[in-house]
Amino acid sequence: MIPKTVIRRLNPQPPPQVPAPGEIPGLPQAGRSEQAYGLNPTPFPTRQPTQAPRTVPGKGGLMPNGPIYFIKSVVAILFILALIGGGVLFALQRRAAMRPEAIVTGLAQQYLTSLSNGDYAAAYAMLSQSAQAQSSLDEFRELRDTTPWTWSSISVASVEPDAVMIQYDLSLAGGPPQKDYLLFVQEAGRWVRPYTWGLLKKIEGAFERGDPDMAMLLAQAAVSVDSRDPMARGYLCEAFYYRKVPQSAQKECEEALALIQKYPSKLSLKSLYHLHAILGDTYKNSLRAYDRAADEYSLMLKFPALSAEDQCELLLARADTFSLMGRAPQALSDLAGAAAVCAKPEDQQFIQKRQAELSQPH
Repeated sequence: MIPKTVIRRLNPQPPPQVPAPGEIPGLPQAGRSEQAYGLNPTPFPTRQPTQAPRTVPGKGGLMPNGPIYFIKSVVAILFILALIGGGVLFALQRRAAMRPEAIVTGLAQQYLTSLSNGDYAAAYAMLSQSAQAQSSLDEFRELRDTTPWTWSSISVASVEPDAVMIQYDLSLAGGPPQKDYLLFVQEAGRWVRPYTWGLLKKIEGAFERGDPDMAMLLAQAAVSVDSRDPMARGYLCEAFYYRKVPQSAQKECEEALALIQKYPSKLSLKSLYHLHAILGDTYKNSLRAYDRAADEYSLMLKFPALSAEDQCELLLARADTFSLMGRAPQALSDLAGAAAVCAKPEDQQFIQKRQAELSQPH
């Protein structure tokens, strides 16, 4: 029976007639209107007899359309796989070409080629904006060595998110090749060279003139151009030391020594020794960090080919440091070592005096 709807309850209708025998309640019968049941049935479509696929006997069963169909299917699959493989290979090649290592290697080749061909304008255009602001094209050209040189065997030395170090073999005037390095950094979406050599030459000139203030300003500019350059940090350390700013000297010297462990540098062994000497003196006489000063002197005593004069100064400095720490036995040991290498009469007199003082019971 059709359920009563809200409309039917609001508008009562006469009760439905009892179906005649053989009739199915709720379904339209012949001669009755479909509207009486609120239905609009869609007649079932007439089923058409399906035609069985043509088959041919084959080994292991029947195949639609036989071997021709099979071959066409395989060819189509192989074609699709080839397209997919080609697309994947192209994507991988494009991705590899866009990696910083690949981009910077190509830029380094262009840079070295431009320099070796004397095209300084092209090489200068690859410098960072901060580098160009500190050195003009004419200065860049004047700093180039006129000695004939060649380069080869370029490769990636290290990679960081915003920096790539390139190494290559540099041969001067037909001499044996030696390793040299180029640093590229990202600046405004470009890979550029943070060139500081012009500033470093100016810093050296300021120190030679006895102008630590100008040396400090130039060293700060060099660090702003290339914060990874150990030489720029070393010069800044030295400038702060001469201007008697011990905390800043300590910070920059420590940073320079840390950078040397990570990045190639033009710093010579003598310059490295000089940095440790500044740091040791700053620890001892300004910051009163005697244990750290003693460590610096111990490290410096391990440098190769130290002169007798250098050994004398280091042993006397460490002996004084041990004395300030209350470690008389270690101080007396260093004084004995100094007596064996110190040549100046005044040094020998100082050693004897200090030995007598430290040997007295307290």
